Amino acid sequence: MWLLTQVAPPDGGKPIMIRVPPGKHGVGRKDQPVLVEDKSVSRNHGWVRCDADRFWVGDGGSKYGTKVNTIKVESSEGEAEATEGAVIRWGGQESGVADYCLSRDRFVVVATRCGADDATADISRRAAALGFAVAKEPWDAATAPTHCVTRAGEPGVEAASVACLRCAALGV
Repeated sequence: MWLLTQVAPPDGGKPIMIRVPPGKHGVGRKDQPVLVEDKSVSRNHGWVRCDADRFWVGDGGSKYGTKVNTIKVESSEGEAEATEGAVIRWGGQESGVADYCLSRDRFVVVATRCGADDATADISRRAAALGFAVAKEPWDAATAPTHCVTRAGEPGVEAASVACLRCAALGV
């Protein structure tokens, strides 16, 4: 999983952070998975495409263009690869509002043996499909949480651990 973090939020506010799972995702100022709300960003500005190891940026012929580390992405060339630490600018603003720094999301899902017998394999598979690193079980199964997201919703059972709550929030 990759993370795009806004370089200069307006009015010194909190930066916008966008998690980007593997696949191809549209970028634009309206109705896009990667939403960059700035007037210089086209509605269907371009796209990002990534897998677990690489990240690419494409421009769909937008009015003000797209840059990766100040180098313009030519729509005729297709895509430009961006590496961790790259600054991607969508649109023509020099203020940094539409500039995003690329990093890897260091979130790790810990799958435990609580809940259904096949819960560990299912959670691990689903988390990996979303691009998360999945930690193996280094502990004794007897010490694993007794309540988990795989059983949340059953009468009297709630997600008990932070890892379970995060998995629930992510739909894993």
